[in-house]
Amino acid sequence: MHCTVRLVVLLAAVAAASASWTNQSTWIGGFNVLRKGFALGAVGTAEVLVCGLGYYELYVNGARVGDAVLDPARTDYSLRVAYASYDVTGLLAPNGANAFGVMLGRGWWGLDHNYARSPVLRLQLTVDGAVVVVSDTTWKGMLGPITSDSVYDGETYDARLEIDGWAGASFDDSAFPSALPTVGPTGVLYLPTMPPIRKDVWLKPITVTTPKPNIFVYDLGQNFAGWCRINVTGPRNTTVQLRHAEILQIDGTLHIGSLRNAKATDVYIMKGTGSWEVYEPRFTYHGFRFVELTGYASAALDTLACVHVHSDVHRVGSLSFSDCLLNRIHQNTIWSQLSNLMSYPTDCPQRDERQGWMADASLAAEEAIHNFDMHSFFEHWLMGIAAMQDSDGRVTDFVPLYAGGRPADPAWGTAFPQITYWLYSYYGDMNVLLQHYAGVKAWVAFLTASIASTGMSNMYGSYGDWVPPAGVNRCAVSLTSAYYYLLDLHLLVDMAYVLNFTADHESYAHLEQQQRIAFNAAFYLADTMQYDVANAQAGAVLALSLHVVPDRDHHSVVNALLNDISAHGTHLGVGIVGTQVLMEVLSAIGRTDVGLQLAQMTTYPSWGYMITQNSETPATTLWELWGAPIESGHSRNHIMFGSVDAWFFKYLAGIQQKQNSSGFLHVLIAPPETRVLIHSTLANVSATSNFGGGAISSSWAHYGGTQCASAAEAASIFLNLYCGPGRKMKHITFASFGTPTGDCGHYFVNNGCHATTTTEIVTSTCIGKEACTLLPSINLFGDPCHGTAKHLTVQVECAGEEEYDLNVTIPETSDDGEVRVSKLGFSNVKISANGTPVWQQGTFISVVQGIQNATDSGGFVSFMVSPGSYHFVAMGDPGHTICAAVPEVNVAELQCGDGEIISSVTFASFGTPMFSNATNCHTYEYTDCHAGSSVHTVEQYCLYHNNCSVPALTSVFGEPCAHTPKWLAVEVTCAHTGSGSGGGNSAVCASHEWSFIHLAWAVAVVTLRTVEFLLACVTFLPKKPKFQQSKASHSHLVQSPLVLFAPLCQFAVVATVLGFVCLLLWLVVPTALPFVLFSGTATGLLRLWVWAQKN
Repeated sequence: MHCTVRLVVLLAAVAAASASWTNQSTWIGGFNVLRKGFALGAVGTAEVLVCGLGYYELYVNGARVGDAVLDPARTDYSLRVAYASYDVTGLLAPNGANAFGVMLGRGWWGLDHNYARSPVLRLQLTVDGAVVVVSDTTWKGMLGPITSDSVYDGETYDARLEIDGWAGASFDDSAFPSALPTVGPTGVLYLPTMPPIRKDVWLKPITVTTPKPNIFVYDLGQNFAGWCRINVTGPRNTTVQLRHAEILQIDGTLHIGSLRNAKATDVYIMKGTGSWEVYEPRFTYHGFRFVELTGYASAALDTLACVHVHSDVHRVGSLSFSDCLLNRIHQNTIWSQLSNLMSYPTDCPQRDERQGWMADASLAAEEAIHNFDMHSFFEHWLMGIAAMQDSDGRVTDFVPLYAGGRPADPAWGTAFPQITYWLYSYYGDMNVLLQHYAGVKAWVAFLTASIASTGMSNMYGSYGDWVPPAGVNRCAVSLTSAYYYLLDLHLLVDMAYVLNFTADHESYAHLEQQQRIAFNAAFYLADTMQYDVANAQAGAVLALSLHVVPDRDHHSVVNALLNDISAHGTHLGVGIVGTQVLMEVLSAIGRTDVGLQLAQMTTYPSWGYMITQNSETPATTLWELWGAPIESGHSRNHIMFGSVDAWFFKYLAGIQQKQNSSGFLHVLIAPPETRVLIHSTLANVSATSNFGGGAISSSWAHYGGTQCASAAEAASIFLNLYCGPGRKMKHITFASFGTPTGDCGHYFVNNGCHATTTTEIVTSTCIGKEACTLLPSINLFGDPCHGTAKHLTVQVECAGEEEYDLNVTIPETSDDGEVRVSKLGFSNVKISANGTPVWQQGTFISVVQGIQNATDSGGFVSFMVSPGSYHFVAMGDPGHTICAAVPEVNVAELQCGDGEIISSVTFASFGTPMFSNATNCHTYEYTDCHAGSSVHTVEQYCLYHNNCSVPALTSVFGEPCAHTPKWLAVEVTCAHTGSGSGGGNSAVCASHEWSFIHLAWAVAVVTLRTVEFLLACVTFLPKKPKFQQSKASHSHLVQSPLVLFAPLCQFAVVATVLGFVCLLLWLVVPTALPFVLFSGTATGLLRLWVWAQKN
């Protein structure tokens, strides 16, 4: 193996931590219980250094030292070996007899070599600066009550072998053999700075069943990592067995398929003293929800309790929603994350794997950072990655390295640069950049050399966008690999800039530009505007994330992505890589609403499906697959789809930092765009994070007006409605338990599955109240369609003025913050801060302490603030809606009143939307034939304008359903602008940019016609012309130039002038687009007439 620790800084840190060890101590073993009696004089301070592999428990004079479990941290023992340091001054007896006792387990030290290695110990006690006790062959050994232990298989404990007082100072060990010298690990001893694994919460069973005689099955109600403690009594030799599993068979017995070959079985043999005996394992752990107890005559709920164990990372984040499903997804993410922090990030806690797969960790890293203090944990793991890196710059697929896995798939190896950069970005840690810069540089150099050898289109990879939904093709592995190469290269450019490595920065920035061009050359199919034929959704999001899509095609690629999501029934069509990138890209293009729809889905594939499916108990953790049928044997506790939780914090709660900020010196609070706040079922979000500089909080709520909520029929999923303080529900505008369709404001009953009592029940429960809670259950509403997955969907009107509240805290350690307050499409919005008006009539009107200035940015107002806490309230008239529906090839005309602008697009569908009357806006409904890009495209034409014209063309919206007559249906909200500017520059520029595309096209067409006609006036060719269809989609004559008589030339000039006049008319009156098209037809007919005259 050619492994090297690349960094002088890392070596120096390890050396410093190892300096207190002396050569007097040696590795000893031969037994799984070791003890040493010794005498001491006066004791001032005493420190013990201890390393027991694989795991150990240390006792001083019979008292347990520390509260760490499954210690030390797992590493590659040939490179790095963790030890612990304890102050044991208070446990030692001065001027008297003392004793050390150590219990040892095999742990990963034994498992990594197929149990060929026995446990080993190294220990050193220093009293007042002098080494007084070391591990050597003067220690005594014995075989303790743990007769077998395995991380995968469990632990067997024979209480009959217990020796009372074995770790006490007065115990006589003269009859016991001496410990044996043994070969220990070759790695460097170091002292970790991350928190150890500790016990967390205790869980009590919620039920116990007896599926078969003498088999008791306990349900803990939660999937987690840990073990169980039993409290039993019985005759000597009674053998009690505990088996663990995540799910049950139909008959109520354990289903162990997801364990693969792991036995996950703990055995306790009673000593039979007649009293209660208590046992819990020490050197194993399991991933489970259900426990099967056998060998015991009777079982009650209090026979066992189980404990959740994980690396003791401090909780720093909180997140809550008005939507119970999103709350459940968040909680499932928390449980999966903690279950997979075991001194290194694991993939799963239950089966015979539990490895530190790099992709699983990097995909969930931002989520973990928002929820927990991960600084020292990831810092420790990065040192392991650096230690495993070889001289060619290659890193491994998982760390610690179990077998194979070099070089890492680029989508896995990216954990090295990404997590390095995130420790800088989130915590402001410059040292970690400096520490790992050389390693990241070497990794990127390896990838660059690999591409030089194979070409980007053939870049190596093993896994790519792992586990897409069933029936969906995984996108090209080479594409995923190239994406991560460019991402890693970009991070290296940023690192060089931050560290002021000017030459490197310039060199890698130039390389990045070259490779971006190569990426498009390798993967972009310009004719179809796709990056991957096998999976267009994944290809589009990867390219959009990299910002490599040609400007001319950007809108089309975005439309294609939105249309693809729509074509999948508003579902993801990607794996673990694509999922993380997709949600980020949707928010980047201003479509957080689509991301929210994906997060709220409860049909396959979705996070909600894991919770609401009825084939097994609702998920309490995240699954390995979007759907994991029982027979598949896949894990029910995987963290790799947990990236959505970071998206919740960043884009639903809006906790971000400004570009080029690190350590959250410049905070950005950017809740979602207006369409999410108004047209979704999400009424409020509250979040807090702390990245070491103090709590950052963002909490928003939308009160009054129309409130919507939808919840799937599932245990623990409730539907909540809240109108806000002082506002009561006055009318139920929609209520259906069954399979309703549509969106907030456009819900429709499915008469084939609709409980007719829904409105009556909801009315009696909710009317006249500020808030109400409903359980979507057939017990309450009846069963309108047996065997069908049902939802309860409710829309209410609230009394009182509509309001948007935003509470924000910027910590004192930040320099400043920007807070974006949504205008919610209000007419003439009024905003107050801490009770004082700060925005009215489109103007910043008052300076509240800490608020420096404000600017109108279209859908929101940006306030620049100093550190502190602020309560913003936006109130106003929500305006009125107008709509239009036209068949394909026509133009939808929308015109607001004087002094009004189009503030939001409330409905848009190009396809076959349903409506009873084109002028009755509230009858519009989506169907399966719908271009997912509809809202996005209409916004480009209309948002923040007084009027707009939207062409109903497949060239604009895409093709949602071929060979079908299509319509464009649009509904928008018109709002008064007040005396302010009505819209922000960014939104207006986006609309202008779209106009310039068409302008350029029109100019090109007219110019071409002009040239053709001028040539026609001066040249002669006797051959007859031929007809041909042009790319401009208008039939016209393409002929060799003719010599024409003066009258015919005059006709040519007239046609050309007509074209220019129509073009100028379109510039002045946007609705004149059809005249521009007419000019093409007119000039074509004139050309045809000229040809006929000559021939």
